Amino acid sequence: MTRFGYMAAALGLGVVMTLGSPVVPGSVEKASAAMTKEERAAARAAAKAKRADCQAQAKEQKLRLLKRARFVRDCMKKA
Repeated sequence: MTRFGYMAAALGLGVVMTLGSPVVPGSVEKASAAMTKEERAAARAAAKAKRADCQAQAKEQKLRLLKRARFVRDCMKKA
């Protein structure tokens, strides 16, 4: 089989697997649709403030590059 044939077979298999998989329609949209525009804006503002606080803590600890990024990521996950 030629390279084109393999690519066509892979594409066909991918389409069949994607379209054949059970997907709950609108499950992602329901989560974001449940929040109003103001609630999403408030959530973004809270996340931005929390990130700024985490970055300030990392700066106080004098963390650099990868350790700082890891610290900020872990800090953001904490409630």
